[in-house]
Amino acid sequence: MSLLSVSESAERLGCQPSTVYRYIEDGVLPAYRIGPKLLRIDPTDLYALIKPARAAA
Repeated sequence: MSLLSVSESAERLGCQPSTVYRYIEDGVLPAYRIGPKLLRIDPTDLYALIKPARAAA
């Protein structure tokens, strides 16, 4: 399993790392702590955030 850093996750989503940290803090995106500081994100969890936009009626 290849986990992503916060920066890599932000790059894949096209957003800032602060947005990824906010998703983690809000409980929207699970993250795994490795040691006292390192956070890693499972790509499956990351891509689960991506949903189709609702089409205009």
